[in-house]
Formats: sequence, C-alpha cells, structure tokens
Amino acid sequence: TTPGAILQVVQCIKHDTWSESSVAEGAFSGIISGLTQSFTCSSTSNKVLIQGNLHVENPVGGGWNVGCVITADGSTITAATGNARGSNRTRLHQSMPSGYLGGPLPIQYLHSPSSTSAITYGVKLWNGHTSAQNMVLNYGSGADSDVNNSMSTVSTLMFMEVAG
Repeated sequence: TTPGAILQVVQCIKHDTWSESSVAEGAFSGIISGLTQSFTCSSTSNKVLIQGNLHVENPVGGGWNVGCVITADGSTITAATGNARGSNRTRLHQSMPSGYLGGPLPIQYLHSPSSTSAITYGVKLWNGHTSAQNMVLNYGSGADSDVNNSMSTVSTLMFMEVAG
C-alpha cells in the first residue's frame, strides 16, 4: 500500500441534541453520547485522520469560551491539545467564544495509535466560564423555542485510516 493512501473512511453523525448540566468552572463534560466511533487500523504503522465539526454552546452571554478535547478509549489524546503553560491553564484541542446561540467548533487531528486493536474515539466539552454551566450540542439554548428562527444542527466526526 502506498504511504498516504486512504484505506477506510467512517463517519459518525449526531442529529439529535445533547446537553450536560452543571459542568463546573474549567471542567470537562462526559464524553458526548451518540458521537463516539470504534475504529480499527489494519497496520500498526497506519494513522487515523480525525476531522469533524461540532455545534457547541456555553449558554452564557459575554463571549465565555467552550472548548473540546478528543478522547481515545475514554482518555484525552494529550498530543491533540495545546502545550502546558503554567499550572492552571487547561490544555484543549480547540475552543471558541460562545453565547446564547453557540457556533461551529472544528476538529482536525492525525492520530498515531500504533495499534491494530479497536479504539473508541469521542469528544468532551470544556466550560470556560467562571461558574458551573450547561454544555450544549446541536442547538442554541438561549433561543430554543418552537419558532422558525430557532435551529437544530448536526455534529459530525469522520475517521480515515491513512497508510503509513
């Protein structure tokens, strides 16, 4: 197989909404249910290209952040986060200022699992506010009424095995 060739592609789509109540200041939610994917590489030298887009919200005005980390078998992939700086900064894959309507949070990472065992990938959300908040996926809780200017969105993750 030619290095760089795409050997398999799997997509995970979450159409319904998800939220977790009272995520503490600077803490992570649990893994988002319904947005996990088991993936197995055919060779230990192959990699997994993870791409996706989440519609996330930290439902507080003022631009407080919402962030995420990618997980493998329940643990954060630390190589897919920022460097440690000081003792209090949280290492994230990505973050964005949020408000009552939320917005898109892109995910892109090339993981080197060095394994031919199945790995279950997922995502956790981070609360960047100074008090406990509800973390929200696929809708904007600040404008969540059954009217034509409220929305429901979709979040996706795509996994591609890349030959090493």
